[in-house]
Amino acid sequence: MVIEDQSAHDATCFKACKKLKWDESSYRAVSGARAVALCGPRDENKGYISYCQAAEKTLAISHVWSHGQGGRPHVGVNCCLHWRYVDIARRLGCDSYWWDSACIPEDHDLRAEAISNINEIFARSKVTLVCDRDLMDIEVSNLTLELKESILATVLVCDWNIRAWTFLESLRGRHQIHLLCKNNQAVPFREILKDIFNHGSIDLAILGLTLQHMLPQPLQLRLPKYSAFYFAGPKIDNGSMDLVFMSRENAGEILSYRPASRQGDDVVIWSLLVGNGKCESAEELFRRDIEENIHIGFLMSSAPRLKKKGLTWAPCTPYFKPSCQISRTNNPSFRAFSGGETYPGLITDKGLVADWLVHEFNAIQLSVAKSSRKQGEQDDDRIIENSQLQELKKIQRRFLRGYVWGALIHPVSNMRTFERGGDISTKYRGFIRGTLVAVLGSSSLERPSQKKADDRGWVWKGTFEWDEHISLADFTEDPNFLIT
Repeated sequence: MVIEDQSAHDATCFKACKKLKWDESSYRAVSGARAVALCGPRDENKGYISYCQAAEKTLAISHVWSHGQGGRPHVGVNCCLHWRYVDIARRLGCDSYWWDSACIPEDHDLRAEAISNINEIFARSKVTLVCDRDLMDIEVSNLTLELKESILATVLVCDWNIRAWTFLESLRGRHQIHLLCKNNQAVPFREILKDIFNHGSIDLAILGLTLQHMLPQPLQLRLPKYSAFYFAGPKIDNGSMDLVFMSRENAGEILSYRPASRQGDDVVIWSLLVGNGKCESAEELFRRDIEENIHIGFLMSSAPRLKKKGLTWAPCTPYFKPSCQISRTNNPSFRAFSGGETYPGLITDKGLVADWLVHEFNAIQLSVAKSSRKQGEQDDDRIIENSQLQELKKIQRRFLRGYVWGALIHPVSNMRTFERGGDISTKYRGFIRGTLVAVLGSSSLERPSQKKADDRGWVWKGTFEWDEHISLADFTEDPNFLIT
């Protein structure tokens, strides 16, 4: 998505101000993370922005591009917005500000370098300023408890709180978040939360728990590497907080709800959240994770996959596009969940090795198979068998044209019961009536299960909801099943 209209002005502007462009030589003269320097007295006629290193006294600005404050340094930013952030930065005791529109160039190499520094910029910043037009309409000259509750409610539902980049920026800068309100008043979010939790509506206080990415982290908190939500990373120089990262699966689940404006940015954000360094493609992200584990339940989604050998199982994006939703009776879509209730698989250079429940079948024979009744077979048994046959044929037509063999796979639960007859499968956490299975295809001429794992040639083809009214085909457990 490209947002063409980036014409926002400050409320005090007559919308006729000049654009300030970057001083490219000033930008290139600074190494590492750059920020806009707060220079000299106010001079509306100055036509260029100068730069300095982003540091502990930088104001980091987090905004929504679709609200009109986007841009690029070589095109320029509206002069009134520059001076708005200069004034706010000075009021908050900052000596510079970081704003993507002024600090991320269009040039590929410079852009890549700037984005790779975003984690550090927001984590080291003195203040992160949240800019959303709904919040900027709120008058805060008389900040009552009721108004604070209204502000929190607005934060919960505003555009800023549903985007991918702003999630990352908030997570990194949550030690000191301020909200930009009417008349350019910056309100500390921490104080709003404290008053509401101590004196406000319990309903809103509970909803505040959904804002983990905005909640300040206690300095003494040291999170275990594989905690449910975050694990600890390197300590930031100013000592304000640890730079924490998320597991690949938890970050992917959260980003499935949050779009990014620019194509490909969803994967970049994913890599920055998991601490893998900046990756521009999902292939690069997963290739860096060779010999690492991934919970296989996370893979049970409708996300498109990479078409790369050894990575056909890997999602090429974390974002779940709502437009992909199709009629429940036709080809429903399924969002990714973290899969923490399933066993982890091992990412290898040949593919993913994991413990799956597997049902293997001959796709070619299935395409010509006809329903029949065996001698002595009961009517109920024939109905069940024929129903399963029709369901498998549906799978063959949708996913397996050109393949000799097909397989249905289902994750094994890490909370399995070992008693005889105990259920070792896991349930999909989203809305579903039947059972969600993944469909694989193989072009092997021999039955894949009779070959070595490396030679079976299973590739990921998609996910399928098995009808709730039809008994599942028989599955067997394979603890070292390889998907290439």
